[in-house]
Amino acid sequence: MARKGIRTLLWLARAGVAALVVVVVVGLAAPAAQAWNESGHRIIAAAAARQMEPELQAMVLAALRAHPRYDRDLAAYRPGKLAELSELEWLMGQAAQWPDRIRRFNNEPFYRRKGLVEKFHRGRWHYINLPAYLTPEDQSLGINDPTTAIDTDNPGDVLEALGFLREQLRDPTVSLENKGLWISWALHLIADVHQPLHTTAMFARKRWPKGDRGGNEVKIAGSGKKGRLDSLHYFWDSAISNVRAPADINRLMAVLAEQTLPSVQPDEASPVMWVREGNAVANDWVYGPLRAQLLQSSVVTINTQYTQRTHATALQQGALAARRTALWLQAVLK
Repeated sequence: MARKGIRTLLWLARAGVAALVVVVVVGLAAPAAQAWNESGHRIIAAAAARQMEPELQAMVLAALRAHPRYDRDLAAYRPGKLAELSELEWLMGQAAQWPDRIRRFNNEPFYRRKGLVEKFHRGRWHYINLPAYLTPEDQSLGINDPTTAIDTDNPGDVLEALGFLREQLRDPTVSLENKGLWISWALHLIADVHQPLHTTAMFARKRWPKGDRGGNEVKIAGSGKKGRLDSLHYFWDSAISNVRAPADINRLMAVLAEQTLPSVQPDEASPVMWVREGNAVANDWVYGPLRAQLLQSSVVTINTQYTQRTHATALQQGALAARRTALWLQAVLK
């Protein structure tokens, strides 16, 4: 893998009979709670839209058009041509990446931004920290399993947020405007928990007694610019793609559709299952190959094999997230 510049990942992914070169650019350090980049969220949400029944599609489209920020933050960025995407596929993709964009509201005058961020942004909703341990001895830290007690009245993590969203979307007294808002959050958070480092933090008594913040404190040698190293978290955030054009989103949706997935489980729409599954992926495929290096340093070297495995795992997780988004919305809204 190249050590210079910001281009660190180059993958060739099949899209139907055509080849699509997916260049993932790792350049700037990402915020601690951001999962999948913009294109990852767009691809997963659009792929979910394509798997939904027509009646459910109509319900979601109506709700998103009633979103309180539809005019300013959703429709305002609609491209002139959607290529092969349907209106719903594009809108779900735009709504899915909205909870990351509202960290700053850069499209608004400066004097309005703080109030809007306070009204809409929920930083703690994006993740949950199930433990991974650097060594067996570090298990003596005794980190609690956060999946055992879920408070939907005052959501403090992604599991509690999804429970809250389920309750709101099932409540017939909730306005269509708020349902559009909560569907946008659901699209985003279901994708978030399929990025393994949004389910897991590594704990080590000497180095990370409070956790490594989902891989944000693990740095990648030879990455970044001006001496600033990119994090392992950001490496995984960028692992699906960096494309945004509708035609490219459509081609990446075809790549997700080609993934071989396990059969649908009876609890397929259960967020608890998703985060526990993500924790296993983090232990085995995110941290596992790097543990020997992490015993010595928090700066690791990423080889080609790890890069290829990251991309393959990200595509698998993205395909699962799309399927589960459709199933979750079906279970909640209908």
